[in-house]
Amino acid sequence: MAQPVQVKCGGCLIKLLITIVVIIALIGIAVAVVMNMTPNKLGFGDLKIGETTLDEMGLGDVKIKEMFKLIKTLAKPDEEAILDKPFHAAVDQPKLEGNLAESNIGTLGNGEPDYGILLNRQVTYPKQYMYRYDDTTLAYLFNAMVMQQRKTGDSGNEGVEFLKSLNANVTQISMNVTNGQATLKIVVSIDISSMASEIESSLGFASRFVKIPKTVYLVSELGLTADVQGILSTTSKSLTVNGTENEVADVILNTLMKNAGSDFEIEEDCKSQINRYVGQTFTTVVGNLGKVGKALVSVGTEVEADDPVEYGAIGLENGGLYVITHAGEAA
Repeated sequence: MAQPVQVKCGGCLIKLLITIVVIIALIGIAVAVVMNMTPNKLGFGDLKIGETTLDEMGLGDVKIKEMFKLIKTLAKPDEEAILDKPFHAAVDQPKLEGNLAESNIGTLGNGEPDYGILLNRQVTYPKQYMYRYDDTTLAYLFNAMVMQQRKTGDSGNEGVEFLKSLNANVTQISMNVTNGQATLKIVVSIDISSMASEIESSLGFASRFVKIPKTVYLVSELGLTADVQGILSTTSKSLTVNGTENEVADVILNTLMKNAGSDFEIEEDCKSQINRYVGQTFTTVVGNLGKVGKALVSVGTEVEADDPVEYGAIGLENGGLYVITHAGEAA
């Protein structure tokens, strides 16, 4: 079972945000030559922010212009570009509950489906069905599952524990298929609005230089494949902060990992590590909903014994996927 991941996200984001803003504030209206220099070249790579120097944070050899670029995206993320396909609970919740209505998923005390079951076992149906899950519906499912798991102990899933520790919400999942190649985009939002006054207080005079953001987004891009048995797998493509990929964004991602609990083993490529956690959670949940594929059904969604079934990439489409459900006990 996975150990709980204790990522002190708020503290590390505050530290980095303060660091970058203070550097820019100290420089003021920098000329082009300074913007292309680094803290080490300017002589303050050993400047301490709290107990850590810029060099120790990994910022010592990062160009000032790269810091400036990221602070602008942190202060005012382009939400229209980042969230180009958000889910809508009023639409996606009924779709999800309709697909699960005949399953044995079970419910919580408040009557909600127990989505956490999908992390540990297959949900089964009295018969086999073919259901389509829109990507927005999957986003609703993942977000609802993470919110439920915040109220429980260790979920046993590293991806969910990581998101819980970030106090993050799954804001978007989108799927695209181009020339037979499927890609998966997962957007996670981290609300830091409650920390705004703490950040402004720490910045002092430098707070005039930046608007404190309410939300920071992690944008995961993954390759997505399905084998002939209908089992999904993902590969890491990119991971960005507010859609920006540069050295400072890499420092933020590495700092998130370095602030993890002692039971959390940090790998050299933290972006691939985070993407693997998120991707494995996605494939686990979809796999417990059913096998990816399509059937040539005669009527409705029920798959009869003699209906042709093909598992694999045929079940992946723009905007969603098809699964053939697991047959077993009645709901």
